[in-house]
Amino acid sequence: MKNNQTILIIEDNPANMALLTGYLKLWGFDFMVADNGESGLRKAGKGGDPDLILLDVFMPVMDGFEVCRQLKSNPSTAEIPVIFLTADNDEADKVRGFEMGAVDYITKPFHPQEVLARINRHLELRTLQKQALIIVSAKSKKIIAYKEVALLYKTAMKKRTRAQIAEDLLVFEAGLANNPDASQRDIIEGLGISRSTLQHWLNRKDTIDAAPEVVNFFESPVGTAYLHRLVSGLHFVFTLCNPCGIRAVCEYLELTGLDKFVASSYGSQQKVSKSMEEGACEFGKEEKQCLAEGMTPKKISAIEDETFHPETCLVAIEPVSNYILLEEYASGRKADDWTSALEKATEGLNVEVIQVTSDEGKGIVSHVKNDLKAHHSPDLFHIQHELIKGTSVMLKSRVKKAEKALKEASEEVSRQQEAKVLFNESKRQPG
Repeated sequence: MKNNQTILIIEDNPANMALLTGYLKLWGFDFMVADNGESGLRKAGKGGDPDLILLDVFMPVMDGFEVCRQLKSNPSTAEIPVIFLTADNDEADKVRGFEMGAVDYITKPFHPQEVLARINRHLELRTLQKQALIIVSAKSKKIIAYKEVALLYKTAMKKRTRAQIAEDLLVFEAGLANNPDASQRDIIEGLGISRSTLQHWLNRKDTIDAAPEVVNFFESPVGTAYLHRLVSGLHFVFTLCNPCGIRAVCEYLELTGLDKFVASSYGSQQKVSKSMEEGACEFGKEEKQCLAEGMTPKKISAIEDETFHPETCLVAIEPVSNYILLEEYASGRKADDWTSALEKATEGLNVEVIQVTSDEGKGIVSHVKNDLKAHHSPDLFHIQHELIKGTSVMLKSRVKKAEKALKEASEEVSRQQEAKVLFNESKRQPG
């Protein structure tokens, strides 16, 4: 998956450089490299504009502390987050690094998931900072006050996604493993979360009724991403491609035990389904625009009809490709309504409608013949309907005549049978 953010690596050790660049390639990041502090300063300050810097602490000539100091003293690079790379767990060095302006530390040897989690966390923070800092007063056109920016930034950071929580927990657990003497408070300060929030996350994880291996997987960043993909796939197959409905998704989650990791209520999954439908519609619009750009001129037929559920919905489809040209609610179904809707639906498409098949409603026929100047063909259902109307009068009169004759004959048979019964029951004279 391609990322649109660039990371600058300043590292003098070729083996560590190769390892980090390999990670970044795998994760889809763009990156720049520098094997010493001076080169790193040039690349960061002269149009490089990296979104984040991974900086080795101990380098010859100019160490990471001095590089960080110069980065933070230069207005053009001061806001770029710096993560120190070090094999040293000395607290004094860490404190010095934070005082210089570093935002985090990654200890060697590197753990891929921890590296990715810390990078993602600080890139997200950087993005939020940028969004906050571009808010401009409508009157003065100046950057709003620092306190307001900080408040907006703090408010935005309160809303963590499931994936972000998993990343934070991974960083926390890796921090404990790499720093046995560190306290929880020391580790979570860099994550921007409170101890009560951390305890809530840990308690929730401990109370999940599933095998520890399953819990550890689905509560990890990789497992969370897989779960998101799985639920998205369920909705795509069940509700978009097939008429199974949302309740089938809920039942699937419950039967598989995945409801322990994702909400399986109808309301929760309805939100997912709605989001997917909206996403599919947006993708359809984007794809239509992309395909239209290189489309050669084409003459097409269209099948048009009106549906009611309960509002009037105008529908048109191209029968060769089954492409839905139009599916839109309208205030009416007159010729103007049809023409306006179809023009909007085919806007940007290099097509000419030369023939339309539909019923023989006055509005549609007028729209086809007078507005589109196209040939109109009645559909087979309505042709059959019209033929039956033309021949049914004579057939109906004959059917009625036969029904009348049958009724009279049945009544006569009944009378004769009754007469026979009376005759057989009467007393007859001798001889």
